[in-house]
Amino acid sequence: MRFQELAKLRVGVWGAGKEGCSIIHYLQQRFPDKPLVLIDDHQPPPALLAELSQHGALEFMLASELNHATMALDVIIKSPGVSRYRPEIARARQLGIYLTTATNLWLAEVANRTRVIAVTGTKGKSTTASVLAFILEKAGLNVALAGNIGIPLTDLLVHDQHFDWVVAELSSYQLSDLDVWPELGIMLNLYPEHIDWHGSTANYYQDKLRLFAPEGHCLPVVNFADATVRGAIGAADPVMYFNAPSAIHVHDNDIMDGELPLLSGADLKLRGQHNLINICAALTVARYLGVAIADVAPSLAEFNGLAHRLELIGTYNGITYVDDSISTTPESAMAALAAYPGRTITLLLGGKDRQQDFTAFARYVSEQRLFAIITMHENGNRIAQEISAELQHQAYAPIIKAEKDLPAALAQAQAITPPGGIILLSPASPSYDAYKNFQERGEVFRHLAKG
Repeated sequence: MRFQELAKLRVGVWGAGKEGCSIIHYLQQRFPDKPLVLIDDHQPPPALLAELSQHGALEFMLASELNHATMALDVIIKSPGVSRYRPEIARARQLGIYLTTATNLWLAEVANRTRVIAVTGTKGKSTTASVLAFILEKAGLNVALAGNIGIPLTDLLVHDQHFDWVVAELSSYQLSDLDVWPELGIMLNLYPEHIDWHGSTANYYQDKLRLFAPEGHCLPVVNFADATVRGAIGAADPVMYFNAPSAIHVHDNDIMDGELPLLSGADLKLRGQHNLINICAALTVARYLGVAIADVAPSLAEFNGLAHRLELIGTYNGITYVDDSISTTPESAMAALAAYPGRTITLLLGGKDRQQDFTAFARYVSEQRLFAIITMHENGNRIAQEISAELQHQAYAPIIKAEKDLPAALAQAQAITPPGGIILLSPASPSYDAYKNFQERGEVFRHLAKG
């Protein structure tokens, strides 16, 4: 479906978040006299409704009303936060309502004038997308970076700008009902996440891999070293690998192009093997696009990384503070620890309990000889118990304490961490039990660290 097909249809936009508001603004710009319906689970703030109503007629409807057979809509544009597995979605389809997304509409709209690279994976999407956009800009290309990273794709239409390439970070939510495809797709890794939205790990993997559905003809660019990804891709042809011995890959703390050294991790501000792998993915795509990567790779020393992703906050009273609030899974916290081998670390863990499996994580943490582990929030006690059980097999005993929340955990960390040590916030858990998102959690950590 294209935007022009919406001209005479009754359209609802489900979701009052950033993407929902962006699509409403674009539709009002394109069809000034068209009434729209905003759908959400809760009544939005009056100020938001007033702002959205300034440029066109807008009616609000609760999502629960979609169960009524009298629903007078032809099309619903669903925001990413609305699970495709909700019963209201099935009910809307039964009523003959066409379901689509801003991602599909945008991809269809730009298909003939803009080339698109999608970046996804359980972790590392934002960093990889940002590095790739950085490299392409250094090569002289006109590039936009948008999608799940914070700039809704339809914002690019509102401003009516032309780009050679758009690097689009796409989440599993955005990929789950993809019916228009980008030209290339990067898959960084796969491990269980967002099970509450997808309903099961199998659904999550399936929805992620929708990017490479046969009918889409999207060229897979995938992490050879991730067995789950490689197994899921199977015998796909064509496929382009990174992080394989014969390709651009990580060896120790260096990035190699086959047997040729390309970039030393010691020259980069990005820390950790996982970030070197992200850079490998970006460089692989850049070379495919004709960029002389040996010429642009050194410029990556200028790249500062992204907020709340192993972000160095500073050193205060002899203690270094690192914000990795983006860490919402056990795997991401393990990657964060691997970035600081041999250091005196006090690790802050815990958040919303999504019943994630911490067995392998607890075993890994017990082997790292950390100085202290401080847990917090909903799943903090459970994580502490699992780590304590694993530590029974070790010959050392770090300090382990359980606190109620982040301020209490950080205060405890500051009281016990010696000068020269690191306080690392890498919670391995979502933030939603206490904060709006991981960004807010990270900002609280930054504020408290600076005193």
